[in-house]
Amino acid sequence: MRFILSAATILLCACSTGMQSGDPAADVHLTVQPTTAAAGDSIVLTLHNGTDAQIGYNLCASSLTRRTADGWTAVPSDVVCTMELRLLEGGQSASYRTTLPRGLSPGEYRYYTSIEVMQTNERHAISSSGFTVT
Repeated sequence: MRFILSAATILLCACSTGMQSGDPAADVHLTVQPTTAAAGDSIVLTLHNGTDAQIGYNLCASSLTRRTADGWTAVPSDVVCTMELRLLEGGQSASYRTTLPRGLSPGEYRYYTSIEVMQTNERHAISSSGFTVT
């Protein structure tokens, strides 16, 4: 009986649709446009789901970080978001317009956001590529 259950589990896992790579976060990308902006400017965060699985996200809750000599440092924020989980199907993208805080020092920045792979309940932190604040 144990063999039958094991075989059924393996078969279900093999037939299920899920992430294609070993690291789900490798196929989900966060971009920032424009790549150069001034403090107080409007920017667009876009989350690209390059997997075949549905992910949960909330771009409003993304965190801004600044490159320092010690690595990436969180930038304090007073942004208020509803803590809703939005769903993004595999192969789709979602965008969110936000405003950079006023008074940011010039330098390199990036955003972090959290995603949840709905099929497995795995959570991952995704970072954008760096962008410049002038």
